[in-house]
Amino acid sequence: RVSWADVEDALQTAIATASGLDPTRVIWSYANANAPPQDYVVLTLGDPQGIGLDYLRASAPDPSLPAGADVKMTVTGVRECALQVQCFTASTLPRRPSEARTLAATIRSGLLLASVREPLALVGVTPFDAAGRVNYVPDIVAIGFRGRAAVTVRCYVPAQDVYEYISWIARVQ
Repeated sequence: RVSWADVEDALQTAIATASGLDPTRVIWSYANANAPPQDYVVLTLGDPQGIGLDYLRASAPDPSLPAGADVKMTVTGVRECALQVQCFTASTLPRRPSEARTLAATIRSGLLLASVREPLALVGVTPFDAAGRVNYVPDIVAIGFRGRAAVTVRCYVPAQDVYEYISWIARVQ
């Protein structure tokens, strides 16, 4: 069973691999921590939207389970989530956004590599729109403080399983 924590861990690992940054410099937005002092990436996972209809999957009857709980009924499906990736660089030159843009573009392109997708595949996450536009948005526009570029990547994420156990015999009757 895959949890949201598993999905977030896999995304963080994949982005760290794609960016070439140390995993401690890939952080989640709204974390109760200071931003790293050097170049870093901030991730924000958007609200999951259902894709198609969820479906009900029944396991084979398991005679080793107690009566009344021998079949596991699982509701499952696919969700689409937007992963916003913001790249912050230490550049303070007002006309040098290339460092932040380069980091964001490297991550976007890196999401196509097998080594980056492997941790995502283990939890059923598929980035399917890694061709999003890389936008440069400096932190403080007037003085060009810290380069910041952002790209949004759409991902398919497995719905979090909801299940219950029922009796096969009771269902047949």
